[in-house]
Amino acid sequence: MKELPARDGAEEALVAPRDDAEGRFPFQGVPGSKSVTARALFLAAAAHGTTVLHRPPVSDDSMGFAEGLAALGYRLSREPGRWTVEGRVRGPAAEEASVFCRDGATTARFLPVLAAAGHGVFHFDASAQMRRRPLGPLTRALRDLGVTLVHREREGHHPLTVHADGIRGGHITLDAGLSSQFLTALLLVGPLTEQGLTITVSDLVSAPYVDITVAMMERFGVRVHREADTFTVPAQPYLATDYTIEPDASTASYFLAAAALTGRRVTIPGLGAGSLQGDLRFAQVLSRMGAHVADALYGQDWHFPSYGRGVRPRLRRRGPEIAAGHVACRRLAHRPACRGRPRQSLGTAVLR
Repeated sequence: MKELPARDGAEEALVAPRDDAEGRFPFQGVPGSKSVTARALFLAAAAHGTTVLHRPPVSDDSMGFAEGLAALGYRLSREPGRWTVEGRVRGPAAEEASVFCRDGATTARFLPVLAAAGHGVFHFDASAQMRRRPLGPLTRALRDLGVTLVHREREGHHPLTVHADGIRGGHITLDAGLSSQFLTALLLVGPLTEQGLTITVSDLVSAPYVDITVAMMERFGVRVHREADTFTVPAQPYLATDYTIEPDASTASYFLAAAALTGRRVTIPGLGAGSLQGDLRFAQVLSRMGAHVADALYGQDWHFPSYGRGVRPRLRRRGPEIAAGHVACRRLAHRPACRGRPRQSLGTAVLR
């Protein structure tokens, strides 16, 4: 395979050297998860001390989020594979700022909430696409918490101005049926409120992304208590840490599928049973189809028959990347053997 030119940062993961003697693809890795990166940047900005983020992805979303933090007065340094963020437990340093959120949904939804914890006037806008996406349930929740904000054109959408004077906290009810990002944004800001925050959710989609949020908050020193549909977040500061961004599981699914389809072996460093991302369940789909999936992180090694067999996994709300990879593998798994040629064997994937 022809080598692709590496750019900088995590994108060097796209380099694909030739197979080794055992038929493996010796990947450097895959780009970091944008979902994990957005949460890590928020947590780093809100933490007491200086956080170092390792292997952040070089993407429009992550760069837009970082630039938004800088506009709000946070001090960041960005080097290839290593970003450093100086946190502020009292919200943004700036007293007035304008932030353009580009196409980033997490940027457009998380940063206004972070700004509300500060003191000043903060203006937000986004691309035409993001202007069409809803903010209403999130901004209603902020108003219920005593935050003054104005949708400058269409109610419930960007552009938005936040007149920040801290967040009181307390108990609110939230409809997260349109996006789990509404709940994530409020959970993340909970420790910065005066009284702590209790959120009762009336509806929720994409719950695995909320699980990512809760797990990452604990890594930064704050534990969320959940009882049924109610989440309680204490008013206590996050603590800065060194945090490695794990590879994006949706992107990794293509490499896992490639190994299965070609009968080769691929190792995905940084992913394993300890991964936060629900999309890694695609590896379980491959194992049910006959691939050998080994989890090197915990020393587990699962063996399966050396032929593919069709399965019907539940892919509802798992995302287009996971569905596309499954369709490709399923087509091969159902292909009949030709005379003189055995059925295609599925390959091996190792998750580290």
